[in-house]
Amino acid sequence: MRKLLLAGTALLIGASVASAANLPNFSSPSTNEPGQTNAAINQLIQNIYSGVNGWIASTFNQQSVNVTGIQGLATTTIASNTLSVPGQGLRLRCWGVTNGTTNTKAAQLYLGSKNVSTGTFAVANSRWDLNMQVHLSSVSTGSDVIATAATNLAFAVYASQDTSDNFATALTAGCQAQDNTAENGGITLLGFVIEQIK
Repeated sequence: MRKLLLAGTALLIGASVASAANLPNFSSPSTNEPGQTNAAINQLIQNIYSGVNGWIASTFNQQSVNVTGIQGLATTTIASNTLSVPGQGLRLRCWGVTNGTTNTKAAQLYLGSKNVSTGTFAVANSRWDLNMQVHLSSVSTGSDVIATAATNLAFAVYASQDTSDNFATALTAGCQAQDNTAENGGITLLGFVIEQIK
């Protein structure tokens, strides 16, 4: 009886996990033909790819170069219709450090026309971290944006509703920095990641 209860519990948990990950529940093969089995496996793989979160882009350890003004540290293209159903979203993050000089610097994370910035700061050996989460609230253009910016101990949260970007078209996302003095490595991007939220 105890083994039967354990088996039933395991089956229930497996079905719950499969349902949460949008996976089909194969209780028994419908046929023994290899072609049918391959089709079922291919469908399972497709559901895994389309039903769970995943990284769209990532870049690590990119330094600013010996110029003043805005410098792109990482950039990627978000394919058209990546967000096509209300509730789908993207989570973007970039973070890094500055060198030992007290030159005025800034970092910015952006997606299309949406952006969040550290603002300017002039503290040596600073750490910065920018985050943005965008959810489609209506088909194609409506999106809710929550963003945070942190520099050393300063922290800010922004929230808005935005219709300026059309997710039915490709959008550019990236992280950029600005150093008011020409120096190599004034600001270093330690990481830039974009994750899709289904």
